[in-house]
Amino acid sequence: MSEPRPPTIKFAGSPGNSQYMMAVDSTRGLVETPTAGSSRLAPGTLRGMWAGRRCHGTVAPAGQALTVTFLRMKDPSLTTNSAWEVDPDGPNNGTKSVAAGDSWGFNYMPTAADWAIEFQAGATAPTSIAGQAVIERQRTSGV
Repeated sequence: MSEPRPPTIKFAGSPGNSQYMMAVDSTRGLVETPTAGSSRLAPGTLRGMWAGRRCHGTVAPAGQALTVTFLRMKDPSLTTNSAWEVDPDGPNNGTKSVAAGDSWGFNYMPTAADWAIEFQAGATAPTSIAGQAVIERQRTSGV
């Protein structure tokens, strides 16, 4: 019997002007459509669902630049202290600005059990974001 296909998230939509959008969120899984807002979305209630996984993919904003931030859970309990923080072990030390018209490939091997990838638009939002993220079981191979 073969291994099930890894979860793949195709990026659709874009955050609005000066907004945040969770592109991948281990505390919500694949069930929720990414939503944009004026502040960072609080963690969901799932814990450890993609612990020990590797996430790789590409991001390609059109029209305007986009900031990609790799986040980890600051306090993984289900208390009000749960919050996201930038993961300094993430690609490019946790934050990468991707210019309009560029395509950037990433390979993220989070050390935290709960993690996320967030998009943030500048004062003018990208018209669209192309790309995808694949969540693999193995952690050793590159993109």
